[in-house]
Amino acid sequence: MHHKLHTDNPTALQVLFTEDLYQVTAAHTLAEVPTKAVEENKTTYFEYIGENNAYFLLLIEDNTQASIHASMLDTLLKIMQAKGLTLKDLAIVNYANYSGVSFDDLKAFFACTRLALFGIDPQQLQLPPLAANQPESIRQVKVMATYSLSEMETNLDKKRQFWSVMKNF
Repeated sequence: MHHKLHTDNPTALQVLFTEDLYQVTAAHTLAEVPTKAVEENKTTYFEYIGENNAYFLLLIEDNTQASIHASMLDTLLKIMQAKGLTLKDLAIVNYANYSGVSFDDLKAFFACTRLALFGIDPQQLQLPPLAANQPESIRQVKVMATYSLSEMETNLDKKRQFWSVMKNF
């Protein structure tokens, strides 16, 4: 049997409600806020795989999958496991879903300290051009552009070049 509690006793209400309550009048509506201010406060949301515990962002580009093809994920995780990292440490984003998003958007959302671009031109992220496998520090983030995972699967030399830099990245 359920009993509904109804009271207007100030002492009882003080015990039941520990949060401050405020009365909001309808004098100010959202329509009065300038639209530019609303746009500046919007946060871009990203779908990603992993838990981002090490603030290590991996950007891949796969137009055939929503996130990442299972074989590509397997390849990527083997590489990262060799560095002592697991999926919990990483955030893997399919950039194909977010073309036009800038480095600053990604940095703000993921708070990343390392960013690896797999087959993605850094200039798409509004970054300066970067040579392949030549890490650079950009606004407190170590950034490395490298070959796409599919290129590395078919070209052992590219895979070796990538690994020689990634193991210390």
